[in-house]
Amino acid sequence: MHVVVDGGLDDAVALCVLTGLGVPMAQVVANEGSVSLPATAAVTRRLLVTLGSTVPVRLGSGTGLGGPYPDGRDPFHGLDAFGGRADLLAEAAAPTDHVRDLAFADTVFCGAALTCVARALDAGAPVTEVVWMGGAVAMGGNMTAAAEFNAW
Repeated sequence: MHVVVDGGLDDAVALCVLTGLGVPMAQVVANEGSVSLPATAAVTRRLLVTLGSTVPVRLGSGTGLGGPYPDGRDPFHGLDAFGGRADLLAEAAAPTDHVRDLAFADTVFCGAALTCVARALDAGAPVTEVVWMGGAVAMGGNMTAAAEFNAW
């Protein structure tokens, strides 16, 4: 399974569950989203090390398909994805290699915007299943009245 995250507590919980259940992960791809691309990569790497996982973390998309992500995103997660603990960023060695478009195959679990998945599919990646975490049912979005960031 390939996992795409954008930082934040929801992604951390998903990674804890997947790791705890022993789900084999080929890679975790850090995307910009809740926090910046470097911050997402750093805290994701630190979380996986803390969990005892050797799954590689790669840099994904820092922009949407149509251009840069907007400023003024929901500040809920803080600068580091965990409520403002900048020390977590300094202690984590962020990955520097980028995911290649064809690096996805089989199942992709995406807890982020689908940008990397869209690029991989467009390049012909052999993805057979996408499990996506995005949107809200009982409340409005954090980008517009109807759209949560991952869906926006």
